[in-house]
Amino acid sequence: MRILVSGGTGFIGQALCPQLAQDGHDVIVWSRQANPDVAEGIATIQRLEELSGPDPDAVINLAGASIADGRWTEARKRLLVDSRVETTGKLVEWMRAMASPPKALIFGLCRRLLRRAGRPRDHRGHATDVRLYP
Repeated sequence: MRILVSGGTGFIGQALCPQLAQDGHDVIVWSRQANPDVAEGIATIQRLEELSGPDPDAVINLAGASIADGRWTEARKRLLVDSRVETTGKLVEWMRAMASPPKALIFGLCRRLLRRAGRPRDHRGHATDVRLYP
């Protein structure tokens, strides 16, 4: 399976990407860094437009500001949510333009952040009354 991982150089991605590659998957890390430190055999891109070859079968979105880089002030909480929502929006927009979009989009978000994100949204981005958290 060909898997695009955004945030693949972060805390979770550093462990996940090498394991996926070891399991035989073709892993591509989308990173802001010019030359990210990734395990051997893992490709990297800085922009989605750089992705070549077959379209990915799945996308895993782990990107966002680090939750461990400072106190959770109101401004920091907003940054934590916004950085994740913005990246997810870019990925969804990119996937919608594909002839054969990935069959799966996996999105990691801390439950604590969900409580602060406002009203939950459905898969189309519309506000919903469905509770995603207690």
